[in-house]
Amino acid sequence: MRAQARLIGAASGLLLALTLIATPASARPVTTATAPQPVTLGTTTLTAFKVVIIKKLHGPLNVPGPAATVYARGYKATATGWKLIATKRLGKPGQFLWYATGICTLSVTQTKGAAPAQNYDAAAVTLLYDPAIGCVSTITKTWPATG
Repeated sequence: MRAQARLIGAASGLLLALTLIATPASARPVTTATAPQPVTLGTTTLTAFKVVIIKKLHGPLNVPGPAATVYARGYKATATGWKLIATKRLGKPGQFLWYATGICTLSVTQTKGAAPAQNYDAAAVTLLYDPAIGCVSTITKTWPATG
């Protein structure tokens, strides 16, 4: 009985090892332990509005030229600190390169119109695609006015 249990355990272990060897690394899921955390590329602040630009890994890290998706997080100032208004994607999913993407320019503005609906905060960011290609065109995102 014990010999049979050991044989079944050994066979299970061998099957698992063969499955891992036969499965390409790109087909295996990226686990939380190996997936990098989002990286902050830059931050800029007005009195009552702040924007944080981050990149997240898009797909596996173990491929040549891993991709990144870049986001702008808009925050408003509150009595207890900064509160997230919304997160907006910059560009297409996976458009940028994980290791090369950076910020060329980042600015925020506050616009006040005649009507409250015309009040908004905006962030304009130009991202570095890679050092050889340079910066992409400026991407602008808006959030409802905070102050």
